[in-house]
Amino acid sequence: MPVGMHAGGAAKDTITTIQRMGWAKKLLAQASPGVGAYDLIYTCPARFTATITSIFACETNAQPATFRITHSDSGSGSASSTEALFWNNPLIASQTLVIIPSPDSSGVTIQPGGKIYAGSNTGDVTFSIYGYEESEIA
Repeated sequence: MPVGMHAGGAAKDTITTIQRMGWAKKLLAQASPGVGAYDLIYTCPARFTATITSIFACETNAQPATFRITHSDSGSGSASSTEALFWNNPLIASQTLVIIPSPDSSGVTIQPGGKIYAGSNTGDVTFSIYGYEESEIA
C-alpha cells in the first residue's frame, strides 16, 4: 500500500480535509461571573481538542473594571496567576476588548479536560469564547 493511503485507498490528507470541512467556529462558552469571582467558564470535552480563535471581554455596566482569564490544560482546578493569560487587565467603562490569541489567527489549542477560568473585580464583565472542537480520531 502506498505511503499515506488507508485500506480503502483514500489518501490521509483527503480524509483529514473532509473531516475539517465539518468544523464550524462557534460560541464555546459565555459567562458573567459575579463580583470578584473567577469561575470555570469552559472545559474541553473528553476525546476532543478545542481551538480558541477569539475571546471577547465586555464591560456591561458603564464603569471601569479589571478582569482575569486563566488556562490550565492540567485541569488543576484553579484560577491562579501561574496559569494567567490576562491578570487584572483593565477595561474602561462600556469597553469590549476582542482578543485574538495568535497573530496568524490559528488559535490556541486546549487539550481534553483543559479549563478556562475568567472573572472581574466588578462582576460586570461578560466573557465570550469562540472557536471549534475537534473529535480525536481513534
